[in-house]
Amino acid sequence: MIESGEKDGQKISYEDQQRQKDEVQEVVRYCQNITDCRRTMVMGYFGEQFSPHLCKNFCDNCVNNSGAEMEDFTEVAGEVIKLVKNIIKPNGRYENYTINHCMEVFRGSQNKTVREKGHASLQGAGAGKDMERDQVERLFNHLINKEALVHESIPNKSGWHTTYVRVCIFY
Repeated sequence: MIESGEKDGQKISYEDQQRQKDEVQEVVRYCQNITDCRRTMVMGYFGEQFSPHLCKNFCDNCVNNSGAEMEDFTEVAGEVIKLVKNIIKPNGRYENYTINHCMEVFRGSQNKTVREKGHASLQGAGAGKDMERDQVERLFNHLINKEALVHESIPNKSGWHTTYVRVCIFY
């Protein structure tokens, strides 16, 4: 429906189509995530912080994660932050890209936008090619929850807000 490019007989702009696809992806990520605290994910979606420790096994993921193993992604997180900086601020001025675009570059996607923007050749592009998609999504969302990456909501020509990713100035 999104790719048909119409809603109520009106043509939908490319930006609105991309925003709608990103919103669907957020719902899919939420549904498929079987590890992270659901309350933390919901609060993070609305820009709020919530510690999973405060959940006290209220959500299904916290109840079912007693056997989860911890893994250190510190170095990979640093690579993500550098890559996002190179994507969104290549010439000293900000360009607008969504978190989904940055994840695609990190995973080594060769989709049309990644190729056209020259992002496939950036240092760190494809560094996450061996990671599972849900791991990459969790890593990016964790960086947002820890405010290493932040969302910036900008209205487009149609009045809809599109959420773009930025690197926190402290990183």
